[in-house]
Amino acid sequence: MRKSLSIITLAIIASFSFTSCHKEVPTDIPDTSDRFLVLCEGSMKANNATLSIVTANGNLVTDFATVNDYALGDTGQDIVEFNGGYAIAVTGSQRVYLTDKDLKVYHIVEPRVGEDACSPRNLVVDGNTLYATLYEGYICRINPDGSYRTTDVGPNPEALVIRGNFAYVANSGGYLPGFNDTVSKVDLEKFEQVEELKIDLNPINIELVGDIIYLQCAGNYADVKPCVYSIGLDDKAVKIEYTDGADDLAVFSDGTIGILVKEYDATWKVSGTVRNYKAGDEMANTLMTGKVNAYSLSAGDGVYYVGISDYSTTGEISVYEINGDHKYTFSAHGLNPRKAIAL
Repeated sequence: MRKSLSIITLAIIASFSFTSCHKEVPTDIPDTSDRFLVLCEGSMKANNATLSIVTANGNLVTDFATVNDYALGDTGQDIVEFNGGYAIAVTGSQRVYLTDKDLKVYHIVEPRVGEDACSPRNLVVDGNTLYATLYEGYICRINPDGSYRTTDVGPNPEALVIRGNFAYVANSGGYLPGFNDTVSKVDLEKFEQVEELKIDLNPINIELVGDIIYLQCAGNYADVKPCVYSIGLDDKAVKIEYTDGADDLAVFSDGTIGILVKEYDATWKVSGTVRNYKAGDEMANTLMTGKVNAYSLSAGDGVYYVGISDYSTTGEISVYEINGDHKYTFSAHGLNPRKAIAL
């Protein structure tokens, strides 16, 4: 639920009070029976996105290309569990793959509006229905049989969540100056936008924790810095003042929202910090800091995953306990790891 690789967000760490972070000391020897599904974006327009099943000690079990005899495609953006298997959004290839648990494709959804092909960005599941944002200004409702329907939202939607009978859609407005600042509220019964919530510049990521929506706004990559808002059941947005930037969000299994913040030095070397926050807390909790080349954040049961990338070589996944203790790191078997799922 994020911007293209071509955009680098500069997150400046301000002086705030946070609880102490944990040292990166392994607490576990990887169990080779532990397996993970890892989605890697690849590079834009290079057709080298990957989806791999990997053991905790870094061995490749199999991958999408081996199972299906063709490559995943261009820019693997998101993956969710759906209909007993998985749904994978591949933005550059303008496809959503529906696969079984073994990664075998049973439907390829290529969403269109009229004659125009659309680019799926991010996915969310609601019961037996899959929803996808389409970057051209729509969301798409996809059924298990591959049939779909679209409806208009704001410009360049990046991500969405479902709360009750409504979808909330983060409308980024694109890559260039003139970013949007709204969240579309879509009535799922009518399947149409019924309200537009004006929040802040460049909404690109949105997550749901209980009844609270968390929205990441990326700013303008210059003087307007990234930030996070909470949106309650009254649809009022409240800025979380003490989060010093935000570059990715993930829902942690302890009921908190995880926030990845990246800091860049003079040579553009990345150092990542992971914090978590729960509505009503007085301060964010720092779980990990100083992670070189931190790229993405995702989470599982009792753990969270930091994707590691230098943008040019095979990436890694670092696994952390939910309290911030480092467990182990393994090869992602692809470039620019976006998301990990424990199998």
